[in-house]
Amino acid sequence: MKRLIALCLCLVLLLAAVPAAQADSQSRQVYMRELADRVFAQCLANSGRTSFHGYCGAYVAHQLQALGVTAWRSSRNGNEYFDYYSNVTKTSGGYYPVSYSAAEYTLEAGLNYITNYGTKDVRNILIGFQWTNTEAGAKYGHVMLIYGIYDGVVYFSESYPIYLDGAHQEGELVTCSIARFAKSYGAWTEYEGMVVFDGKTYIDSCEMLGTNLVLQTRFDTRLRSMPCMVGENRCEKGRFVGAGERLQAIAVVKNPQGESFYRLNDGTYVAANAVGVVRCNGEDMYIDDLEIPDTAQVGEEIELSGTVKNRYARAATLSVCVEDSQGNMMFLEEMQCEGFDFQLGALNRQIQFKSLPAGVYSVKVYGETACPTAEGITRYGRACLGGRYLVVGDVTTEQTLGAINPYVERPTDGWHYDDGWMYYENDQRQVGWISSCGVDYYLNREGRALTNWNWVDGALRYFTDTGAMLKNTEIWFDEVCYRIDENGVANAVPAEQGTAPN
Repeated sequence: MKRLIALCLCLVLLLAAVPAAQADSQSRQVYMRELADRVFAQCLANSGRTSFHGYCGAYVAHQLQALGVTAWRSSRNGNEYFDYYSNVTKTSGGYYPVSYSAAEYTLEAGLNYITNYGTKDVRNILIGFQWTNTEAGAKYGHVMLIYGIYDGVVYFSESYPIYLDGAHQEGELVTCSIARFAKSYGAWTEYEGMVVFDGKTYIDSCEMLGTNLVLQTRFDTRLRSMPCMVGENRCEKGRFVGAGERLQAIAVVKNPQGESFYRLNDGTYVAANAVGVVRCNGEDMYIDDLEIPDTAQVGEEIELSGTVKNRYARAATLSVCVEDSQGNMMFLEEMQCEGFDFQLGALNRQIQFKSLPAGVYSVKVYGETACPTAEGITRYGRACLGGRYLVVGDVTTEQTLGAINPYVERPTDGWHYDDGWMYYENDQRQVGWISSCGVDYYLNREGRALTNWNWVDGALRYFTDTGAMLKNTEIWFDEVCYRIDENGVANAVPAEQGTAPN
């Protein structure tokens, strides 16, 4: 009986794996078709043409610009492309071309070499031909661009209608194997060589802004190795994260296709539409070698020093706050700033310490960071970077003098971590049920989100480590299966009715 169950389970897993592979292949096909259509439309719009038929050199020049390989068009005859790019060290778009001449490899052998016989994915491959069997082709040759070769499949479009395993219109995506591609073109052309524009990393092609945000996943998702479509091999799937989990973003990224992602502090990426912004991390800014004098005479100016630094997000403002021993603010001086590193001493000319009467004061240095989001909205995080008690004049005090520990100010609204996740609205700590980004939480009387198993409103419920309440699922605990309904209520069910745990 156990062997029969194991056999059935293997068959189920096998059947489940096939559609997944097909889905990856289908998503790749859809993505490449959209890429080809988008590039062709852009080429027509930029050129003002209605067709490139007979002008392969112009089409490839516009393709290279549309893909970002070149920053401006540099058109030439088809049989001049290979020689030209073979002598280019770096394109105007920042790519480093690598050439392979016909003297080294045949067309098929060259494509097999750069792809390691179809096991390595390569993109942006220019193919040059010295001549073709047409009257114009005998004089001007031919050139075409392969968008990419993925899993041994060639994806490209042509500047004229062609027939290759079916009819294809000008600019339309064509797919075939490496061998089929080489056989088709080898029948009517004289191959000259190819140039691969794959030396620029995908990240170099992306727009990236530093930030420091706490994110929360809206739904179950997987992190990605690169900010790109899952269908592309360079965009491998990373670890799985469930709904309601917290992630730290250190950059906002927009890829060449216009899709937005967040780069996380572990080097992975998450699609922007899969997360919501909880708050900005003010602790991104810090000070090295902070110096604040302990004492000063009445009417004496003092100087602050230290290097203010930012790990990820740029600075927005820098300020110094001075309070008396009763907590009354004496003055607050603020300076607008931009960048990542600057000297605290830039504030000295604005601070009027000489106006302080005799007494004991706290001097606190604050910094504010500007954290961009994928939605184009800047969030600001303010933090106390450090401080010290300052004694002005000859004052007798029993107060202990010393450095003031830096701290991060709690945001007026949103999530804040204090030995557990807490939620604030209108500067008030919330308790009871709240819903954030489509996920339900329960905050106890201290305002901290419950985790693990808890009895809430007369029912047993399960909350994740970040406080998200599970719904519509099953969970095993101490060899007991609990079925959780759409309201988060958990009920034990007979083991034979539950899904066997992994």
